[in-house]
Amino acid sequence: MAIAFLYKESMQWLNQVQAMRRLKHVRALMNVHGPVVSDARDFSRMDASDASGNRAWEVFWFALTSFLQGYDDTRQNGLMNFTLWGYTQFYWFNEFDPRYLHLGKARGEFHRIEGREGHVYVREFDAGWAVVNPAEKPAHAVHVPEGEARVVDHDSLEHPETRPLMTEFDLAAHRGIVLLKRGKAIGQSSVGGGAGRTP
Repeated sequence: MAIAFLYKESMQWLNQVQAMRRLKHVRALMNVHGPVVSDARDFSRMDASDASGNRAWEVFWFALTSFLQGYDDTRQNGLMNFTLWGYTQFYWFNEFDPRYLHLGKARGEFHRIEGREGHVYVREFDAGWAVVNPAEKPAHAVHVPEGEARVVDHDSLEHPETRPLMTEFDLAAHRGIVLLKRGKAIGQSSVGGGAGRTP
């Protein structure tokens, strides 16, 4: 089964995430691609933007956090692929490596939370929350589900401690982030280990 997460929230994005959550005897391949305005053919193409101004890294994190809403870490019901190179080239991303991004076990289902303006969808894991805004409008002043957390994206993946602890956050339309719980690390501290700790 192939899934490509789309931007329309109600009848496309939400239905796809729910369909993925219900998979029991088959795995979904989430195949993500997006055109960018760039002549680069190497990995630097990830720093380019599409016609709407979405940087390729932002498109990737939107897809990644959408995938985490539907992924079943017990049945392992899905796989994710991302390319900007027309399926002729593929690159390994640090986000696919549990040393850099591993939130531990899921602690329940994804759900919607409201901000002062707009809303997001969140799913809790041991070390934090995967958060995605599939709506057409940004979400403002959304409260961290519990306590304080650091907002992590591609730019802070390797050094999340550089981001301040926050109790609320904003998230632009069609974006995804991770909220890293206080005292938790975003990657595995050792092979086979769980999420570690950070200051």
